Amino acid sequence: HPRRRHRQRRQSLGDRRGIGRHLFIREGGTIPVVSQFQNYLGLETVLMGFGLPDDKIHAPNEKMYLPNFYRGIETSIHFFHEYRRSANHLAS
Repeated sequence: HPRRRHRQRRQSLGDRRGIGRHLFIREGGTIPVVSQFQNYLGLETVLMGFGLPDDKIHAPNEKMYLPNFYRGIETSIHFFHEYRRSANHLAS
């Protein structure tokens, strides 16, 4: 599928920049508003999950491993930095 190939190409950007290794897993629930962003606003959406399988998200005893929380912040910073670099490259 063309989008999947494009996504795979983008996923390797972090490795090329030396940011680190990535693990991409296609699982989880749906977030209905994401398809609406695409359908009505024409916006692509990036979802990044930083939880572990045993976090029990939305359960009464949910948790989040704090090192993953801080890695998520660092990952988001790197993502926006690379996104800006890509946008600047495309604009020039």
